[in-house]
Amino acid sequence: MQNGLFDVPIRHGEKIIFSPGTDPSGTTRRVDLTAASRDWQDRGFAVLPGYLPAEALEPAVSELGLVFPSAQGFHDGDDPRRERYLGDEFAGIDSLPFASTELSLLAVHERLIALARTLLGPELYDGEVSAAGPAGTVVAFELGTFHRGTAVTRPGGARYTMHLSYRNAEAEWGHRHAWAARSHERAWRRFVERAAPDQLALFGFPLPGHPYWTPETLAGVALRYPGLDLSPWRARAPRGTH
Repeated sequence: MQNGLFDVPIRHGEKIIFSPGTDPSGTTRRVDLTAASRDWQDRGFAVLPGYLPAEALEPAVSELGLVFPSAQGFHDGDDPRRERYLGDEFAGIDSLPFASTELSLLAVHERLIALARTLLGPELYDGEVSAAGPAGTVVAFELGTFHRGTAVTRPGGARYTMHLSYRNAEAEWGHRHAWAARSHERAWRRFVERAAPDQLALFGFPLPGHPYWTPETLAGVALRYPGLDLSPWRARAPRGTH
């Protein structure tokens, strides 16, 4: 990211090519978050095609089988997990932490955090625009924006989406989940031990330098999450807590 711009993929036919920022003609193609912010403020939403790069998507895609049946397994009925998706349009929705740690980490990817910081706050207006796009497309909208899904038209096709909610840090009343209730799940521990301080802060972990961190709390977190690298917290802890 440079000056609010992110490099994004170039699409050729059905193949998505993630370039370092130039298309075949040599023209730099980037997503301008300032422009996305204007769309968000003026229309109530912003569509960022291919905003998440291949290197961000590939680890999560490789673990989709931990959470979902394959498209073939669903349509052929070979995977018994398909039954949970047949009740209604919201059947089978999972929430963080996912069985796939890579999916959990994708939900707090640095680009999504940057986008949330850029967009939170503006007023919204009505309007309907298709959000269809290549893999990695992000559709950012405020909860006041009416939104709906569209039918999957490709025979035997599948669509995987991740629905995320970010809020201003000051809006403590805006929680959708009580994360402490999930802290005993193995998937949560795996997520915590892979996440960075800025990502964990989204779930209530105090950032390095916060007065919460004492010899007792550092020792307790080290015991609870033995795979978590606590060096960023220890480096900024008060003297005597290392």
